[in-house]
Formats: sequence, C-alpha cells, structure tokens
Amino acid sequence: LARAGERAEAESILHGLLAREAGGYLPPYGVAAAYAGLGADDAALDWLERGFAERAGGMNCVKVAPHFAGMRDTPRFLDLLRRMDLLGPPT
Repeated sequence: LARAGERAEAESILHGLLAREAGGYLPPYGVAAAYAGLGADDAALDWLERGFAERAGGMNCVKVAPHFAGMRDTPRFLDLLRRMDLLGPPT
C-alpha cells in the first residue's frame, strides 16, 4: 500500500497489527516486509533479525525477496545474509 501511494493506510494497518502482538504471534518476515514497504529499513532489519533468531518461516527467501531490494547492499543486511549462510563462500 505504501508503495502504491497509500502510506497512511499502510501505516494504520501495520500499527493495528503491532497492537495485537501482545495477544498473539506476528510473523517477523511479514512485518519486516511491511516496514520495508514504508522505507523503514532499520525496523525491517530488526524484524528480520527476530525472524532469524526464531527460525521463522519465509526467512529463506530474504536474499531474493523484492521487498528488501532497497537494502540488499547495506552492511547490516549483508551481515544477516552471511549469518544465515545465504551468501556463499567469500570471494
């Protein structure tokens, strides 16, 4: 929604989901994708780190997922991929 110009609606939906977290589980990959769509890379990476720690579903797609294309060259994202063993051997 944010990328389609509906930023306020996207933020509202995300905040609604986060408010429900106390009552149940939120999939870290999905929350990270939502934050990435809003351009909040640090928050997205926080949730990706959480997903990695939890061994959450969807994390095996992080390297190629279009949601995270804007942060693929950042040191923190590359470090996460390295720790997930998704980068392959150093060149």
